[in-house]
Amino acid sequence: MLDQDKLFSVKIGTLIDILNKEIVTECRDLNVVGGLDKFLLNNAYYFKPVLGNIKAYSRLDIFNREKWIQGILKSLSLYNHLEFLFESDKLRKEFLNQKIDQISKINFPRKSKIDSIRLFSELGIKTIYDLITYFPYRYNDFSDIRKIADLKYGEFQTVFVEVMDVFTVGKNIKRPIIKTVLFDNTGTIEVIWFNQSYIRNIMKVGSKFFISGKPSDFNGKLVFENPEYENFKDPEELIHTGRLVPVYPLTDGVNQKSLRRIIASAVNEFSVYLPDPIQQSLLERLDLISLNDSILRIHYPNSVFDISKSKRRLSFGELFNIQLAVLQRKKDLIQSSPKIELELNFISDFEKILPFSLTNSQRNTIREIFNDMGSGVSMSRLLQGDVGSGKTVVALAAMFGVVQKGFQCALMAPTELLAEQHFNTIMKMLFNNKLLVDEDYYKQIEVRFLGKSLKIGLLIGGLSQQHKISIQKLLSNGEIDLVVGTHALIQDQVKIPKLALAIIDEQHRFGVEQRQLLVEHEFNPHFLMMSATPIPRSLAFTVFGDLDISVINEMPIGRQAIKTILIPEGNRNHGYELLDLEIKKGRQGFVVCPLIEESDKLFTSSAIEVFNRLSNSVFSKYEIELIHGRLSYKEKEKIMKRFSSGEIDILVSTTVIEVGIDVPNASVMLIEGAERFGLAQLHQLRGRVGRGKFESLCLLISMNSGEDALERMKVLETVDDGFELAEHDLRIRGPGDFVGTRQSGLTDLKIADLMDHELINLARNEALDLLSSDHDLSHVPHRLLRDEVKLIIDRLKV
Repeated sequence: MLDQDKLFSVKIGTLIDILNKEIVTECRDLNVVGGLDKFLLNNAYYFKPVLGNIKAYSRLDIFNREKWIQGILKSLSLYNHLEFLFESDKLRKEFLNQKIDQISKINFPRKSKIDSIRLFSELGIKTIYDLITYFPYRYNDFSDIRKIADLKYGEFQTVFVEVMDVFTVGKNIKRPIIKTVLFDNTGTIEVIWFNQSYIRNIMKVGSKFFISGKPSDFNGKLVFENPEYENFKDPEELIHTGRLVPVYPLTDGVNQKSLRRIIASAVNEFSVYLPDPIQQSLLERLDLISLNDSILRIHYPNSVFDISKSKRRLSFGELFNIQLAVLQRKKDLIQSSPKIELELNFISDFEKILPFSLTNSQRNTIREIFNDMGSGVSMSRLLQGDVGSGKTVVALAAMFGVVQKGFQCALMAPTELLAEQHFNTIMKMLFNNKLLVDEDYYKQIEVRFLGKSLKIGLLIGGLSQQHKISIQKLLSNGEIDLVVGTHALIQDQVKIPKLALAIIDEQHRFGVEQRQLLVEHEFNPHFLMMSATPIPRSLAFTVFGDLDISVINEMPIGRQAIKTILIPEGNRNHGYELLDLEIKKGRQGFVVCPLIEESDKLFTSSAIEVFNRLSNSVFSKYEIELIHGRLSYKEKEKIMKRFSSGEIDILVSTTVIEVGIDVPNASVMLIEGAERFGLAQLHQLRGRVGRGKFESLCLLISMNSGEDALERMKVLETVDDGFELAEHDLRIRGPGDFVGTRQSGLTDLKIADLMDHELINLARNEALDLLSSDHDLSHVPHRLLRDEVKLIIDRLKV
C-alpha cells in the first residue's frame, strides 16, 4: 500500500488531470464516473486541507463551471507543474499496480477470498491495472428494449417486467427446473431456469427486473431460457442487461456475471487514476480519445462506434510503445564496424564458382547486405525468404566478401543437425572448386577469385574433445576464415579475433543474450539473422523493428512445385497408397508426427507408435527408420547420412527435420495429426521435399474433422507462397506462433490487431517523428512514455 504522502500526490495529480480534461470537453462533467462532485466527496480527506469547502460543480452552469475550475487550479498552483505531475503520474501507476487482494473495495464472489485471488490469477489478473485492462472479446447486444408483445423469436432483446409467479417444475431435486411468469402492460412471458434453484430467492413476486436474451419456441409460445437478468435500476447503471453487454474470457470457477460486476466496480472506482502517457496534442491530431475514456467505452460502450473508437486508441497505444522500443533499440545497436565494400564484379565472380545461377532477388539482397557492411556502421539485418528460396547462398556471398578483406565470419545454427547441414550445403555449392584439405570437421578449398584458399571449420558439441580443441586453436590463430557451429561457438574458450560478420540462422531459437555473445567482439561484427519462416510484413515491422529487413521473393529456376492433398483420418490408407507409389518409383519419403511418444492428454499420432505400426505391417517391405530430438547427435547424424545416401526408404520423424534437410530424392511427405501444426510450420515441413527434379507430394492427414481445422488446412492445397500463408496464420492463430514474439513485447498485446497494417504504419511513423525531436524521450511530457518503453526494451534483452 502507498503511504499517505504518496496517496496525496496521486489524488492531487488526478484532480488536476480531471480539471484540465473538463476544460477541453467544455465542462460537461463527463470525465469521472458518477461526476466530479462524487470524486471530490470520496476524496475529501485529501482535498479539504488544500481547497477548504467548495461549491458543488454539478449545480453550476457551463460559464460558472469554467470559472470554478480556474479557481481550483489556482489553489493548486503549488502542484500544477510538470515535475510534480510526472511524479504523480508515476505514483498513479504504482497505485494501480497494487495487488487486488489489498483493495477492500473489490467485492469477490461468495468463494473464499484466497480462492478468488487464485482464480483471477489464472486469468492473468493480479493487480487493479490488470482488472481494468482485462478486455471483453465480444459483446451481447441487449440494447433493444421491447414490450413483451413486441418480442421476436431468435433475436437478442430486453424486456422490463414484473414477477407474477415463481414455481418449481418436476421432482428432480439435484437438477431443478424453475419457472417464472413475468408481465408488463402488454402481456406475459415465461422464463425457464435450468439448474438455478437460487432463482426462487431472487425472483420474488412483485419485484421488477430487466431480462435479456433470445426468446425461443416452447410448445408454440415464446419463452426465455436461462437469460441474463438484473434488478430494477436506472437504465444508465445497467451492466448485465439493456445495453451492449461485455463478454469476457473465463476460467473454471469464475462466472461471467461475477467477473462483469467486479470489473465494472473496478473501472468505475479506479480508471480515473490511469495516467495517459500520450500527449493530448498528439491524440487530438490523430483523432484518438483519451486513455480513461477508452477504458470506460471498451467495457461499457453505448454503441458499436464506441467500441471501434476505444479499440483504436488502445491498439495505437500498444503499437506506439513497441515501435518506440524497437526504434530506440535500433539506435542503441549502431556502432562502428569494419568496412566491407562490394568489389567490382564480385557478384559475377562469386556466381561463376557456383553450380547454379543466382536469382535477381538474391543478387539484390546481396547488394543490400554489402551496402550496410560498406558503410562502416554495424549492420543489423534480417534475411528472410520462402522455403527453398536460397538464403544460405546469399549468406555465403556475404561471408566471402568478409573473407576477401582478411576477416573471419561465423554462422551459428540452433541444432547440430542444422549446423552440419549448413556445412555440407556450403561444400556442395563449392564442389567445382579444388579441395586442398578434406577432414570431417575442417575443409580447405581453392577459391581463386578470393585470391586465397578458403578454410572452413565445423564446431559443434558432438565433436570429440580433440577435434574441438583443434578447431578452437585454428580459430583463435585466425587460420579459419568461416566457421559453422552451434552454441559451441559462444563458449568462453572460443576466440574469433578477427570476426567481422556473425550470422544466426533460425534466430528465434536463441535467446537475446546468446545472440549478443556471438557479436561481442573487438571489431563489433556486422550482424545478419536468417529466418526460415516467412514473417508477415506487419509482424516483421513490430517484432524486428530494430532491424533492416531483406526479403528474397523469387524462387530458384527448376524448383519443383509441391502438390498438397488434405486427407481425412478415415481415408488414411489412400495416403499410404500415394506414399507407396513414390517409394516404388525409387523415391524416398518422410512421415512426420507431432509427438515422440503417445500422450494421455493429446489425441494425436506419435512418432514411435507410427514407426512401429508402419515398419511391422503397412511398409514392412521397405527400409524404415525413426529420428527424433531425444536421439544423440551421433545417432541422428548416422540416420541422416543413411537417408541422404538412399539406404532408408521412409524416415519417420518429429519436427526435428523442419529446417535444413536437403535430400533431392525425397519426393513425398506424409504429415500425421496435421491439425496440430500452424500453416507456416506445415509449409516449412513440406519444404523438405521438392528439392530435386521430381514432382513432389505433401499429404496432410487430419485427426480433427472440425470444419475450422479442415478449412484452415485446405488453404495449403491452393497456396504455395509462404508469405501469403503467414498472413493466413497470423489472422487465424495470432502472433504467438511466430518467431521472435516472446522477446518483442507482443506477449503484452491485449487488443492490437497485427493485421491492421494502417495502424501499425501510423504508430511507426509517429514513433519516428517523436524520436526525431526527443531521441531519448527525456523531455518531461514524454517521461511516462519513456518509462513504459524502457520496460519493453528490458524485455528485449532477456
